[in-house]
Amino acid sequence: CLVGSEMCIRDRSHVNDNGVMAPDYMTFDLGYKHKTKINSTPVTLTAMCYNVLGKDYWISRGTSVALGAPRTMMLSAQFDI
Repeated sequence: CLVGSEMCIRDRSHVNDNGVMAPDYMTFDLGYKHKTKINSTPVTLTAMCYNVLGKDYWISRGTSVALGAPRTMMLSAQFDI
């Protein structure tokens, strides 16, 4: 099962108390989810890539501005016992 998402932050340009602005941005996530069994235990395996294009962007929270997360790969396994 292919998994994907888009995060688009628009109309969110924010100027903090220090006068620094964080502009709008958009990132894309992509992944794959597979259900199987290991020794009769149902398992869901997931591989995700967040910020696929490796876009640099700024996020604003309260009075601070920080660089957003870089391209990030994550692998996980969920066992339904």
